[in-house]
Amino acid sequence: MSNFLDDITRLWWIEVGVELKNPTSEASIKGLKKVLREDLELDNDVITYIVESIANRPSNFSLKVGKSSGIDVGSKQTAVSAQLHPNWEEEDGDIYQTVDLAEEDEEDEKKDGDRPDSGDDKDKAEKDIQKNALTSLEKDKLKKEAIDDKLLKTKLKNPTTGNPNQVSTLLGKKKSDPAAYKVGKDFLGDKGVSDDEIETQSDKSSDDNKKTTTNSPKEVEKIFDGSQSSVRDGLLYMSDDDKKLFDDFKNDFTELNSNPSKELALEMVEKYGLTISSNGKKVYMRNINFEARKILGANKATQFIKDTVENSLGEPLKGAAKGVDVKQAVTTTSKPDLETKRTATEDKNVKELFSKSPYDRLNPNFHQVFGPTDESGNLIYPSGGKNSKAFLQQSLDENNSIRKTISKLEELEKTENVSPKVRQALEQHQKNMENIIKTMKIPSKEAAQAIGDSYAVMAESINTESPTLAGAMMKNLAEFALYDTEVANGEEVYLPSDGSFPSGDKLKVTRDGGKVERVASVSVKYGRSGKYGSFGFPGETGQYQKYHPDPEYRDRLHSRPGDDGYDIGVKNEIIRDDEKMNKIVDESGLGDAIKDRDKLFSVIRENLDEIEKLKKEIDYEQNPKRSSGKPPAWKQLNVHKKRILELEENLAKKMEELIDIDKLESIVGSDNAKIMMKNPASMVSALTFVSTLKTSNGLDVIEHNHQEIKDGKYESHTDTAEDGTDNPKNWKFTWRAYDSRAGGLIASFNSDRKNM
Repeated sequence: MSNFLDDITRLWWIEVGVELKNPTSEASIKGLKKVLREDLELDNDVITYIVESIANRPSNFSLKVGKSSGIDVGSKQTAVSAQLHPNWEEEDGDIYQTVDLAEEDEEDEKKDGDRPDSGDDKDKAEKDIQKNALTSLEKDKLKKEAIDDKLLKTKLKNPTTGNPNQVSTLLGKKKSDPAAYKVGKDFLGDKGVSDDEIETQSDKSSDDNKKTTTNSPKEVEKIFDGSQSSVRDGLLYMSDDDKKLFDDFKNDFTELNSNPSKELALEMVEKYGLTISSNGKKVYMRNINFEARKILGANKATQFIKDTVENSLGEPLKGAAKGVDVKQAVTTTSKPDLETKRTATEDKNVKELFSKSPYDRLNPNFHQVFGPTDESGNLIYPSGGKNSKAFLQQSLDENNSIRKTISKLEELEKTENVSPKVRQALEQHQKNMENIIKTMKIPSKEAAQAIGDSYAVMAESINTESPTLAGAMMKNLAEFALYDTEVANGEEVYLPSDGSFPSGDKLKVTRDGGKVERVASVSVKYGRSGKYGSFGFPGETGQYQKYHPDPEYRDRLHSRPGDDGYDIGVKNEIIRDDEKMNKIVDESGLGDAIKDRDKLFSVIRENLDEIEKLKKEIDYEQNPKRSSGKPPAWKQLNVHKKRILELEENLAKKMEELIDIDKLESIVGSDNAKIMMKNPASMVSALTFVSTLKTSNGLDVIEHNHQEIKDGKYESHTDTAEDGTDNPKNWKFTWRAYDSRAGGLIASFNSDRKNM
């Protein structure tokens, strides 16, 4: 700040010369305003405050009102210093102690959001003017050393950027851009300015350049000095080249802010890959690591940067190419997919496989799996480990998922600057798989562990480079991890080839029975950094119920509330029937948490009545023909989502009086209780699902796998009915309705929840 006030006094003297002997004269004040506005580009409020702090103080010279303050101007003082400190000559050294500004609230700093002006800038300006008011000696010194301001403001071509820069700007680039400095130096030399004067000006201009955002919002300074959270996070993923590019951006933006130029703005858009987000609130730098592209944040500073660039361009920044969704792209390509698949209609062995319970009661469309075949074209069994190597070889040779993902990542490296190390991690894993199959005994526990460890290293490597992509890919890759490790261990497992196979991601068969095992969640722990990331997915309760041993329980829930017959997610005829509703409550074991069943049923039915009424009003059609011009069923309701939410909020308030919240939380967990109390539809869906669990021993034909990676080692644990799958507290609920994804009540099992 001391340098900043030095600049004010120097520029003020250059602007008005000896007139500064009377700092409150019209010429002096006009000159000060010009300096503050044009040279330093301060806000009008700050300019007004600084001027008023000088002009409105009494002094022993005329202030147009014809009266004196009685304050004498000493021999070593100017009128300004006399006003601000009448006893200047009696003090030695730095007579004003600078008071540190209070630190900003820590939470605000984390958010990096917009903050109201605290007025601290004005207080600091006043204190620093007090410390740095011109003395007569300083004025004499400036008079001798100052270079004609017109020369300093002359614009010359910067040979490095090709853009016009003021001479003072060129001189400030002595170290960062010697070629630019030489242009400014030669120009002044030709004008008769001495080398000493040029050197002095160069030092001052360098100081000016360091203060990159004096006339910008405070948040811009946080971006440039690295204190903003988006910058701190982004730097974790940036290479040295990325960091150099970001430093270049700071310099170029500072230049653009000082000297707007369409040419420089265009150059910056190209050089840094500047685009805006779909909502226009973020400016992305797409030529640095994908994970750091949001480094400029989304606050007042971002808006300032955006406005500065767009004003220079004369047009808005362009958004990213339509359809580019990096996360969704790798999510799609990484879904389990092998080339060879067999169906029950064409393969007797597949037909035999799905003749076993519980697979026999699934829709025939689901009766298909990936797997190698024998000479006759029929699926071979990996039973007893005799064909384990063939299944593992197929997983390596025919893995379309990894091949497609590698190919997609190569594209994204070029268009979105995704780190190539993500792709390389997948390629290295494939090499590891090839080596394991060639050199290790299969089946064996050693081969299974080696494969698991290779997946672990791959997962850690991907997450180190891009948590976003890791989160998108690891759920799918975890299915392969479980499949490959169990095949290598000699177990009979299959990957369903139908992408919508209900609730199960892998079939696990024992010859004295059959079970579906589901990858419920994948948790990855990173030993080096101590960070913990959870990759997983919940399942639709409407799909889980299909594994209930009693057919009556397999169609009570629906994945898309609003569909005819399931207007709030549970079959309408059940909700209308007191006997069936009471049976569900009794079976769920949640009856003790309900204070008044009849009133609760009434609120639930009111929710149902209102949705039916809405559907009638809008002439809802479940399966509209294209010629009707009506959108899909879910969209017909989604248009009225606000009305539905208001209805649900009002009904939720009614439910509060009918439920013992403490009791409910003790049974299902506080988070699940919150979901159930969200609306009657969620409540009745949860009651129904818990009834399904309690009457099926926790759907014991489904197993739940949990994978963990610790220090590069792969660990896998499978939860069964013995781990409490009929306990609603061990299931995590989510509610999603009346939108494109829907799902109704969604749940995922995690035995660790028993400790919550």
